[in-house]
Amino acid sequence: MDRVPIYEAKIQACVAQNQLRSGIDTALMILRELGIDLPSDPTPEDVGAALGRTHTLLAETLPSVLVELPLMTDDWAKAKMRILSSMFGAAYNGCPLLLPLTICQQVDLSWQYGNTELSAFAYTSYHNLASYRSRKNDRQSTGEESL
Repeated sequence: MDRVPIYEAKIQACVAQNQLRSGIDTALMILRELGIDLPSDPTPEDVGAALGRTHTLLAETLPSVLVELPLMTDDWAKAKMRILSSMFGAAYNGCPLLLPLTICQQVDLSWQYGNTELSAFAYTSYHNLASYRSRKNDRQSTGEESL
C-alpha cells in the first residue's frame, strides 16, 4: 500500500505523455494487487453488468443517504479509490468502456466503506452514465415502437 502514491504518479505521467495504454495497464496491475480485477479490454456486456450491479445497490437509496455515509477509514479501500480515480483520464481517452467500470467500482466502494473526497465525483459520474443509458434505452424503445 505504500506504493500507491508512486503508482498514482506513474499513471498520471503516462497520461501526460499520451501513453494511455501503459497508464491503464499500470492501474489494472495495482488494482489486481489490491483485490479489484477489471478486464483490460471490457465489452459492452461488462459495462452493462457493472451498471446493473451498481443500479441494484443504489435502487432504493436516496441521495441524502449517500451524503450521510460515514467517512471511509479503511486504508485499502482508500488506496483502491485513489488508483481508480487516477486512471480516469487514461480510461476516458484510451479505453472508454473501462471508464464506467471504474466509476461503478468507486460507487460500490463508497457505499461499502464510506465516503472520501473522491466519492462525490464518482456519484455524479455514475448518475450521468445511468441517465445517458436510460435516455438511450428510451430512444431505442420509441424507435422500435414506431416501426
